[in-house]
Amino acid sequence: MVPKTAPNTIIYQVHKSGREENINLPIIDYKRTQVKLNNKRVTHTKSFRGTVEVKSAQKNNKITVTYQPSKLFYFSLFISCLTWIVLIIRIFVGKLKK
Repeated sequence: MVPKTAPNTIIYQVHKSGREENINLPIIDYKRTQVKLNNKRVTHTKSFRGTVEVKSAQKNNKITVTYQPSKLFYFSLFISCLTWIVLIIRIFVGKLKK
């Protein structure tokens, strides 16, 4: 089970050997965690240790776990970039005045 990663995404290819129904992934279950099982969005549960758990009857599974950041995150990122731009402009304007 070697994961493939992308920004805010982890993809697992899971091959089950027995009759177990639940697949417990080593990913912490946060509030905005979304899970796709074989490219279909499914509901997941939180395991006893706080990780993502998915039910599947198939032996071969592709599980995609994504995290959707909040709007506050994007707003904070925008404010941070805007602050840097204003700071750089003030530095250049200050040097031009000298």
